[in-house]
Amino acid sequence: MTGAGQVVTLDQLLGAVTARCGDLQLSSAPPDPADGREWVDLTGLGRVDAVQRSIDAMLATDACGDPGVAGAFHGLYLAHAVAGPIAVAVTAHRALWTLRPGPVHARVHPDGRWFDALAVPRARLRRLGEPGLPADGELLDAAADEVAAFLAPIFRHVAARTRYGLPGLWGHVADQIHRRALAAGRDPVTAWSAAGRLSDNLASRVPLRTRPRLDPPVTATNGFLLTNGTCCLLYRIHSEPYDSGDEAGHCAACPRLRWRPDSAGLPGRSGHDDEETRQ
Repeated sequence: MTGAGQVVTLDQLLGAVTARCGDLQLSSAPPDPADGREWVDLTGLGRVDAVQRSIDAMLATDACGDPGVAGAFHGLYLAHAVAGPIAVAVTAHRALWTLRPGPVHARVHPDGRWFDALAVPRARLRRLGEPGLPADGELLDAAADEVAAFLAPIFRHVAARTRYGLPGLWGHVADQIHRRALAAGRDPVTAWSAAGRLSDNLASRVPLRTRPRLDPPVTATNGFLLTNGTCCLLYRIHSEPYDSGDEAGHCAACPRLRWRPDSAGLPGRSGHDDEETRQ
């Protein structure tokens, strides 16, 4: 792992990960009711009534009434807010924060149901070298434990109430782990390897069956395209071409897109495969 930028306090780590993520603000302060924004207690989504309210809200907004899309977006949005930042913390800073027993609050973006801030007021900092975390392997184990234990009860309820299975939900977690680690790492080879090891640890705990890939395979100097291992089903509700995607509404990282090398040897779109599967 890169080990860039050692941190001493929880607030230092949250600030460093915020800077690397760019689209998610992390804080140890509790949500401020005065900001007028909606906050969701993610810890509470482990309850049936709370997750059903979240699904209903997603169906009425981002998912456009499609239960499968509502399930997929829950996996994507939670992975983006919970798992991705922890991947940055462990791969770039050799530290993490605890998610349990909570609370973990997420702020809803004003233009949708995804999240743009995370508050972990009772989190505890854990760093490489402390008792119980003597080496990278133990740190990755601890990160996988936190993510799996926190998201598993939420995902069980989401999968039971939408047309989207557990492997797909956990597939979004793997996608965000790799995407965040790769964006935050100074050396893409090391970052990709560390993300893979974290996903391996997670796969020993949950039904994770797909991983993202890089086309062409990453080296220290080349350009590459990250293709997700799991589809978010955006194309099912997107009637117009998606920015940086294709004419059928697929995003550029969609695993349903088919690629072939262009004249320069870089990947270029050659079509898509929309055969339906329960992920």
